[in-house]
Amino acid sequence: MSVFDENNIKDHQTKCMIVLGSHYGFRGRKEHALLNVSQVVIVTINEPRHKYHGFKCVEVRDLLDKSNKLTIHNHYTRDGKYLRYPIRDMNDPSDNIACIARYLEKISPMQTRFYCKEASPQMKDNFAEMGFPKAAMSPKQPLGENKVAEMIASGCRRCGLGDCKGQGLRRIFVTTLANAQGVSEKERLASSRHNSVAAQLTYQTRNTSSEAAKFDAVLGKLKN
Repeated sequence: MSVFDENNIKDHQTKCMIVLGSHYGFRGRKEHALLNVSQVVIVTINEPRHKYHGFKCVEVRDLLDKSNKLTIHNHYTRDGKYLRYPIRDMNDPSDNIACIARYLEKISPMQTRFYCKEASPQMKDNFAEMGFPKAAMSPKQPLGENKVAEMIASGCRRCGLGDCKGQGLRRIFVTTLANAQGVSEKERLASSRHNSVAAQLTYQTRNTSSEAAKFDAVLGKLKN
């Protein structure tokens, strides 16, 4: 992720898209394009026995599942799904979660969509006079789905992921959870917003990590 320069707003947006796809399991271009500022918040993990108790984290709220989409007839989500990850070092450019927190500082007044076109120099000056010196986007010019798709594809190539696109990042996310020790089935399903293991299987792929885990499991049991 070091290939992205967060001082460049388009680079910073692309980096956020890659993180939201690979860490939060966003589906394709549409979920990125329709993401609202109000859905991304900084909260503190306050569960007393949580390993990361006291850590600030980036929480993405009101994520949809396929059986409960927003339409002209359905104006709210059924269960307000959310996903969060801790910020380990707000000033570390390699902290991918902190990348999103730093991006929130660039949100402009009255901006509702998470991704908008870069503001003009004059607009940035106006925001600074209003007390928002880091505001960098034109609030009434959200990025469209095609532009988001283009940025994700370009970002994946820059990261060395080849022709990976939005769904490919989601596949990486689901496969990573499936191969991770200690992540419960319930946690995987909630995180990927799947209602069944069968639905999740279509996103899982075999790789060297899963094969190595198989070696450890089988050879460990059969070594005697």
